[in-house]
Amino acid sequence: MAQSSGRNNETTASVEDLSRQVESLKSDIAALTQTMGELGKSAGRELKHRAREQADDVQLRAETAVEDAERYVRDHPAKAVGFAALIGLLIGLLSRRG
Repeated sequence: MAQSSGRNNETTASVEDLSRQVESLKSDIAALTQTMGELGKSAGRELKHRAREQADDVQLRAETAVEDAERYVRDHPAKAVGFAALIGLLIGLLSRRG
């Protein structure tokens, strides 16, 4: 009977030890999950910031191109009309073939 009692104590100690390890593992997983979530949010904010900067840059370049085109048309109206007529002719020829 002494052996049975000794094994029972060992089993109880092993179960308690295993239970503590499982609780520790749960805590570690929770901390890791929180860290990964924070990392993902941080990366998302950084990507959003970069995308906004690039969009602003593209918008500025587009506005500059439109201003340049408008200035060219005001400075060279005959060339602008001739160019528009040429583009219209090319579109007409291409649509006729299709």
